[in-house]
Amino acid sequence: MSSKIIVIPVYKNEPNRDESKSFKQGVKVLIEHQICIVTYKDLDISYYINILKKANALFSVEFFSSEYFKSISGYNQLMLSLDFYQRFSKYSYLLLYQLDAWVFEDKLNYWCQQGYDYIGAPWFEEGDLVFNNFIIIGVGNGGFSLRKVSSAIKVLKSIKRIVPYSTIWNLSVFKKLNIRGKIYSSIKLWLAIFYFRNNTSYLINNCNLNEDYFWSELVSNLFNFYKIPTGEIAMNFSFEVNPRHLFQLTKKKLPMGCHGFNIFEPDFWKEHIN
Repeated sequence: MSSKIIVIPVYKNEPNRDESKSFKQGVKVLIEHQICIVTYKDLDISYYINILKKANALFSVEFFSSEYFKSISGYNQLMLSLDFYQRFSKYSYLLLYQLDAWVFEDKLNYWCQQGYDYIGAPWFEEGDLVFNNFIIIGVGNGGFSLRKVSSAIKVLKSIKRIVPYSTIWNLSVFKKLNIRGKIYSSIKLWLAIFYFRNNTSYLINNCNLNEDYFWSELVSNLFNFYKIPTGEIAMNFSFEVNPRHLFQLTKKKLPMGCHGFNIFEPDFWKEHIN
């Protein structure tokens, strides 16, 4: 059976009511697994430690730069950091559990056995901006997500050309380029597009996208080995947007967990979360 760890990012010393409920639920349901709090050194995390100790949980703490916890952008950088995944390299999988997530049942062993590199809740067309739009366009949300550690490390260590040279050559910018008249600028442009920026290393270090989109959409398209489930499979792992609709699709069976229970159709979640 593969080794696994629950990773809970913490960025404030005292959670609000929903965050506290989420943390306690995670500890209660996932008590059989190693739990790790990810935070920064100057933060007082005694509230969380006391709960873990009271539950006799197996836990550890990993500290990172406080810059990662000041904004969504910082958090995205942490989730794209090689150092982050290397801290957990002795584990096969990590379950990322943000404190606006909720876990209903410990099915972690089952989902690890499925062999996916990344699993998150299904995404719908227009994302979280338009409700009642039931076209699933991808998988998935990172707030409650399962990640294969070795695959993440492999991606983050890679330098892979993104756009083939033949495609670049046929771009209209090159057809219009007057190389003789702009030798210096042309060389810079060619180097940037052909080499310096046309690789996964540049993409990772200059990515302004949400980290879950990077892992589930960009990486799954760039790397053939990287395996993610279909939306139909992922909905049994987690709900986020349109939970009531997903509940009907799963024949009224709750997934292992969910993300954004206090944001997306909270009235629905009140029927299932006390």
